[in-house]
Amino acid sequence: MTTLPLPLPNPNKGLIQAGWICIAIAVGLCVIPLLNIMAAMFGGLLLLASSVISIILLTKEETCVGLAMLLVSIIGAPIVMVVLFLLSNLIFAAIVGSTVEGLSTMPKLR
Repeated sequence: MTTLPLPLPNPNKGLIQAGWICIAIAVGLCVIPLLNIMAAMFGGLLLLASSVISIILLTKEETCVGLAMLLVSIIGAPIVMVVLFLLSNLIFAAIVGSTVEGLSTMPKLR
């Protein structure tokens, strides 16, 4: 009876998780309307941190994960962030605009 050897744990698992969590938080902040400037600054710092983490992963021979994280943090996430900024503000403006318009057409009490 032969037993299969157990796979060795990945020593870079924490770095990989930290990088993807930074990207997820940066993109998730863009959904909150009225906090766009703060979300852009904080999200930009998180994307910078994730790109640094991806470069560290590239030097530790995690080529596939490091390259994917670098491309997502430099190209993919900023595009998604801009689209989410625009959509969240458009939806917020539509909700607030319809509420204000509904209040202005109500009959006034005398």
